Amino acid sequence: MCPPDTFSYNCLIKVLCETGNLLKAARLVEEMESKDIVHDCFTATFLVRGCCKIGLYYDALQYFKKFKDSGISLDGVVYNVAIDAWCKLGEMECAMDLFQEMMDQGLFPDKIHFTTLICGIAAMEK
Repeated sequence: MCPPDTFSYNCLIKVLCETGNLLKAARLVEEMESKDIVHDCFTATFLVRGCCKIGLYYDALQYFKKFKDSGISLDGVVYNVAIDAWCKLGEMECAMDLFQEMMDQGLFPDKIHFTTLICGIAAMEK
C-alpha cells in the first residue's frame, strides 16, 4: 500500500472542512507536518475557507499566517479568502494591506478580489 501524500491529505482535509470538522482537519495538517509531508496552497485554502465558513475568522487568519510563514506559495484564491475574513471582521485597513501584499507577491487581482473589497466597504457603510 502506498503511503498518503499531499493530495491524499488534501482530499480528506477538504471534506472535513466542508462538513465543519475543523478540529480533525487541523489534526491532519499537524500529522502531515509530523510526517514531513508538505502542505500546499490547496491545504491552506481548504483550512482557511473552512474556518471562515463557520465564522472563525481570527482562526482563519492565523492559519493563513501560519501557511504564509511556512514558505509555501499561496495563490490568489487563499488570499481572497483571507481578505474576505478581514472584511467580515470590519478591518478594511487590514484587508487592503493584505490586498497590497498579494500584489507585491506578484499575484494580480481579478474581479473576485475587487468584489470582495467592494462588499467589505459597503458593509462598513451600513
